[in-house]
Amino acid sequence: MVSTEDIGIILTLVAICVAIYIAYTQYQHLKKLEYMGNQTKGIAEKLTTSSVTHKCVNDFFVLKDKEKNKQKKYKCFFPVQYRSTPFPLISEGDFYAIHLLTTYLGKDNLDLKGIVKDDSVADTSLEGNVIFICSPSANSALKKIFDEKKIENEEDMKSVKDWLLTELKLPCWFVEDFRESKNNDHPVRKIAIYNDSNNEIIEDLLASPTEPCYIVARKLKEGEKYNDNINLQRDYGIFARMNKNNNQYIIIVGIHGYGTWIVAELLNNLLSNKKVDYESVFRQSKDFITIISGELNRKELTVNWKSIMVHNQYMWVKEGDKWIRKYRDDLRTHMICEDEERNMFNK
Repeated sequence: MVSTEDIGIILTLVAICVAIYIAYTQYQHLKKLEYMGNQTKGIAEKLTTSSVTHKCVNDFFVLKDKEKNKQKKYKCFFPVQYRSTPFPLISEGDFYAIHLLTTYLGKDNLDLKGIVKDDSVADTSLEGNVIFICSPSANSALKKIFDEKKIENEEDMKSVKDWLLTELKLPCWFVEDFRESKNNDHPVRKIAIYNDSNNEIIEDLLASPTEPCYIVARKLKEGEKYNDNINLQRDYGIFARMNKNNNQYIIIVGIHGYGTWIVAELLNNLLSNKKVDYESVFRQSKDFITIISGELNRKELTVNWKSIMVHNQYMWVKEGDKWIRKYRDDLRTHMICEDEERNMFNK
């Protein structure tokens, strides 16, 4: 016969078991709610990031014809080579820029046009929104509108500024300097910058810090590997956006391949809402042209995004029919507003 004491013990054990079961059930329910909360938070963060990126892309590019209320495409011209293969060879820096543009614009908004050096390009091909990747010496589409100037002697140097301002109507552009070429076969590509305070001379002929590497590489035999211990390479490039007949020309060009990669990384930072040098200029609708510098790790194939900046404050904005140089001190108020807007997005 079960005693009263035994019944009490049994009831106590049952109560404990029920309490444990209830606690376990509640714990599982709380874990499920926590998981759902994390999932919801993740989705919200992705939606916020997507929304901000979408706004940055739409602010920089012209993706819609407001008058005709239809989507607009960009043509993207870049150089390719064919060396006994059906698949074209594309420079690493150029390919990185193409990859970013495809990611941000979407394949439906981008018409990729790989062209072989010296291919003829019809004028009609340059109508509408156009993106140019790589220098005019390799990209015949860009060469058609902004060709490089050859400098073979001091007389050529005297005409550079007039060429910039009269022929190109640009404050800076690429030149090929043959004066340092022994056999007149490998010129040094530089960026000529006009001097707005002196009518006689240009301000600078900017050569790439990585030029010595290319000089060594040109001497290698086919198949021979270039090898040194210098992984960090600094280069310069030109980044520009110009409006033409309600369309855009966008230029992403380095002195060498490193520079193209660095300019593309600046565009990546800009479109992903990271803080960039001269941000207020990039996020407005006016035409701009600028010289960008940065460092690329040749071993890791990555750009140090914190190293990317407008070199020597070489930034011009089109105001009317004139290019006006912009200095960082002129932009401080805009930079404060940009930081406040970014903080609002990230809340």
